[in-house]
Amino acid sequence: MSRTNGQFLQWLIILFVVLATFAFKIHATQQQHSSLHDVPVSGYGFDGRALEFSDAELAFLGKAEAIKHEYSQADYRLVVVVVDGSNNRHAVHDPIFCLRGAGYETTSNTEFPIINGHGQLISLANGSAKQKVAFWFSNGEQRYTAFSRYLAESAINRLTFGAIGSQPKMITVYSTGGRIPNWSSILDRFPVLMDI
Repeated sequence: MSRTNGQFLQWLIILFVVLATFAFKIHATQQQHSSLHDVPVSGYGFDGRALEFSDAELAFLGKAEAIKHEYSQADYRLVVVVVDGSNNRHAVHDPIFCLRGAGYETTSNTEFPIINGHGQLISLANGSAKQKVAFWFSNGEQRYTAFSRYLAESAINRLTFGAIGSQPKMITVYSTGGRIPNWSSILDRFPVLMDI
């Protein structure tokens, strides 16, 4: 290969990388409106309200789209946080790291079945305060807890510009108030969680 052909090939590769980068940025911007705005705040048998994210949460989320709703039904109150990392893949992570960073100690970790997959129920303690947090990742069809699977599905979706799969979301659910609910019955009573 002559020197001229080699330089031409190098410039062609650089041009391809630049165009692919722009295409990726445009695609990420077009994905900005996801199904998160379609998640209802209230419905049959439950009532809710949208909650504001703290300044620290907003700084961490960056350009990622997220919602934070508080739902109540009978004597239960739940906070549901859903994060779509399409525009900031660093906003989605294994929630155990954040919980430990907030000063909680994990006392138990169990999987539980949900429609089309499973979630993880984490029991936490911070001194005398106790809390349970449920989480899972959802690609709209299946629900799972393996962060490595989230990373793989997210990467494939990004690399194919959305042609393969959908951008998975992270769903975190925790109770507010003094009463810790029976998670199996709660998830049955809030079918909106299975629509994400």
